[in-house]
Amino acid sequence: MDGQTAYNAESFGNHNDQATFNQDYVGQVTVVGDTITLFGNVWKAFKLSSEYPVTELTHIQFSYIHVNEAEGHAVCVEEDLNEDPFQGTHVRCIMLAGKQFTTWKHVVRRNLALGRPATQVSPYVNAALAIDGNKNTYTDTGLQNQPWWEVSIENTFVVTDIIINSRFDMYVDRLTDFTITIRQNSNVLYQKIFQGDAVQIFHVKDIDMNENLIYNDSGPIYVGITLNKNNVPHMLGEVEVYGNPRANQWAIFDVGIGDLFRTPESKIKYIAFIQDNDAEPLVGESIIKDIQLLEKTTLSSSLPLVSN
Repeated sequence: MDGQTAYNAESFGNHNDQATFNQDYVGQVTVVGDTITLFGNVWKAFKLSSEYPVTELTHIQFSYIHVNEAEGHAVCVEEDLNEDPFQGTHVRCIMLAGKQFTTWKHVVRRNLALGRPATQVSPYVNAALAIDGNKNTYTDTGLQNQPWWEVSIENTFVVTDIIINSRFDMYVDRLTDFTITIRQNSNVLYQKIFQGDAVQIFHVKDIDMNENLIYNDSGPIYVGITLNKNNVPHMLGEVEVYGNPRANQWAIFDVGIGDLFRTPESKIKYIAFIQDNDAEPLVGESIIKDIQLLEKTTLSSSLPLVSN
């Protein structure tokens, strides 16, 4: 199915009688060709020239950059303009970036790890089973001393949190003493040892990653998990990595949105762009371009969303 640009018709927003919810937005939006620029505290919805039928394979793709970070930046896909996208009955908004990236509710965020290249200390069982979107499959290194596993992600993102899903059926006790390392080549951007009781799901929040050591031309960022034990196998059900795009760096988003719509007859009629900055409503600048809705089947582009 051919992609469809998202802003080639009438637009709505920035006035109480046109917005899905009443707020006094004071920002501005400019549209030049296929590029949308948001300034300050602003919400803007664009009506598609024709409705887009949603399937389980529907994706939204676009390029994004923030020049001046606001509290939150989001893109929403809508069937109508009747609900507040942050308080309505359905989650329709994709969180892109912002100073409140990890705290916004009623949004979904892109898993940076899914479908990315993964490696481990031994090829005993495929390392990619920890980033295949299925928590019921798992990796296995076989018996190793301090076994490690890692995944590479794009270097245009700063990691904010990691969710580790251990093997659910057995051997949960293995994930009780481990180290998380985030690096670019030999530059260690974050490293921390975790010790404690066995849990099936371990969520590492508020990661303080040193983005000043990231170099654009030095390859991807690696997120690694090492067991601090000997003669044990490393088994992971699923590893999810979330992060904020770096300032002044273009990031490409390719997000599966079929799961956001509950009925097979759902159709996207509007795409809305939100840049929220209540504390400083005249501050904030972001740019979104090359927006497309399309159908995709490959896992590498099928990026699941986690509800915050």
